[in-house]
Amino acid sequence: MRVIVCLVLSIGICFGADNSAGTSGADFLKIGVAARPGGMGETYTAVAEDVYALHLNPAGLVSVKGKEIFTTYTRWFENTNYGLISYAQSLKRDRTIGGSLVLLSSGGIKRTVIDDSSSLGYRKEGSFGVYDMAFTIGYAQRLPIDLLWSVKSFSTWNLERLDLGGALKIIQRKLDNVSATAFALDVGLKYRLPLNRFPLTDVGLVFQNMGTSIKFDKDDDPLPFMVKLGMASKIRKGVAHLFAGGIDFNFPQREEIKMNLGFEYSYKNMYTGRLGYKYNYDTAGLTAGLGFCYENYQIDYSFGLDEILGDIHRITLGYRFK
Repeated sequence: MRVIVCLVLSIGICFGADNSAGTSGADFLKIGVAARPGGMGETYTAVAEDVYALHLNPAGLVSVKGKEIFTTYTRWFENTNYGLISYAQSLKRDRTIGGSLVLLSSGGIKRTVIDDSSSLGYRKEGSFGVYDMAFTIGYAQRLPIDLLWSVKSFSTWNLERLDLGGALKIIQRKLDNVSATAFALDVGLKYRLPLNRFPLTDVGLVFQNMGTSIKFDKDDDPLPFMVKLGMASKIRKGVAHLFAGGIDFNFPQREEIKMNLGFEYSYKNMYTGRLGYKYNYDTAGLTAGLGFCYENYQIDYSFGLDEILGDIHRITLGYRFK
């Protein structure tokens, strides 16, 4: 099992070794995928336990029981629309598979053409659109493991479980009549710490967007590679009250370290309130959200403040099959 952990870490280090300056392509992969993590400030590396783990930490797919299908819609600035549909299904022996499709479209962008005869040096010529797509398939499995930690007075620590997951992405971008394709891999780990020392506490680690670059004509931009490390804990008070909180440290390539904080309170597994904060991001900050679950149906809403793009609203609808 230690070999598996070391292999995952080595892959992430290799892909993140290039610290050259420049911008990344396919930045739409950074957009929040759902209302629940959105309301918690995108703090989901160790929280991930549903179909959206496919995008935020594929190891969390192991927590899916049965079948889930969720869809999200986000209305952004101008004419930009973001949509996502995701499906996950548990298999035998603590294994889970999943798939999703992300679509982002932005139309009505004015086209300008170089024109030396014009006093401005260019002329306007209609409009065009930008379209992004990502198709993702993922797999996760639970691997029992014991870790011997011999440091002075510390005795043997038994990790209750180790979850490992991966997700393969096919990414396509279309700008007017020009398109480009790339491939990427996400790899994640999730540990459940011993109950006697750390009640309901998880630690998560994920390497995102390891893959080929996006190339339009002669422009070649790398994908937005990122490493995330997170910790999350749950506290249950009686039957009705469940408190959860988490923290993520994000290490994006060629950018400063960022931090996410998120909290969630659930009453009778039916009504949920969420609060989050995104630290050291260019524009984003405070987030909040609400959730309602009835039988197999779930609806979530999140709200985020953005100084440049304006307020961001997300709505997620989901259904869990019996």
